[in-house]
Amino acid sequence: MFDVEPVRLVPFLVAAIVTGAGMIALELASTCAWLFAGKGLAVLLKLALLLLVPVFWEHRVVVLVAVTIVAGFGSHMSARFRHYSVLAARRAAAHRGLLDCDLR
Repeated sequence: MFDVEPVRLVPFLVAAIVTGAGMIALELASTCAWLFAGKGLAVLLKLALLLLVPVFWEHRVVVLVAVTIVAGFGSHMSARFRHYSVLAARRAAAHRGLLDCDLR
């Protein structure tokens, strides 16, 4: 679409995946409940979509637009959904300790 060679794009894709994984690791250092909250699921979905880019390289623009849409919804969703835990079926902030994990 923009006629940019893949060799110039791949380092940025790798950087996005590594920083996303790093963000997940930082959040998991405090609690595993983050994985099941709306905000955690949004980051996991973005990371999964980014991991699909090398597999569907010809459709990378569509996949990256999907990443951008998920990021927009994830960062602007109301706290009611951002902190909602799909595992506990309630707001995670009200039930700290439910899925706490100490990775230290």
